[in-house]
This record gives sequence, C-alpha cells and structure tokens, in this order.
Amino acid sequence: MPNNRLIPCFISLALGGCFFAVPQPPAILSEGRTMKAIYEEHVSAPPEPRRATAARARAPADPERFTRSAENELSSLFPLLPNPGLCMYVWPHLGGEGFPVPGYTTCFKMYERDEYALPGEVW
Repeated sequence: MPNNRLIPCFISLALGGCFFAVPQPPAILSEGRTMKAIYEEHVSAPPEPRRATAARARAPADPERFTRSAENELSSLFPLLPNPGLCMYVWPHLGGEGFPVPGYTTCFKMYERDEYALPGEVW
C-alpha cells in the first residue's frame, strides 16, 4: 500500500522536471532603435524619385498595340485553345519495297484540329 502514495509523487516530480527542462524565451532586448523612431525616420525622409523602367526609357509606346484590327480583335475574342504537339522518334527500318529508311523524328498535334474558345471561356 505505501507504493500507491509514492506513484503520484514520482509523477509530479517528473512533470516538474519537464517544465524546467523547456528552454525559456530570451528576454526582450531594450537596446537599439524603437519602432516609433524607425517610423518617424521613414515618414520624415523625402520620397525617392521614381525610376523609369528600362522598357519605358528605351522605346516609346507601340501604337499598333492600341489600334484595333481584324487580327487582334479575333485573337482577343476567340483565343486558340492549347493543342500540344507530340514528337515521336521512328527507328530505322525497311520500307515497303525493302529499301532502308533512316531514323527520323516526326511531330503531330494531340487533337485532330485546332479549337477556339468562345468569348469569356478563357481568362
């Protein structure tokens, strides 16, 4: 019977040891600048001038991008849906009359024909 009283004591000692084994978070450092000082320094500094991007500085705006034409109207309204090309290697073989055919690569589309999206279907 005396062992029944010792078990809770051992459990409390083990849990207490686990509590003290956990590392404590470091104390907050009071050295250095405060957030208020950093904010006030940022607000009081004069704004930096905006830098022109290399593309804007290099060439003027392309007027053809903003001109409507039949081609860019159709391509923007009815975009072409993806139809990936598949490439296959054909090993060297003998042709129909027994002539050797060297190996070559051929590419073909996954779908038989190209499909176009309706307006609003593609983002």
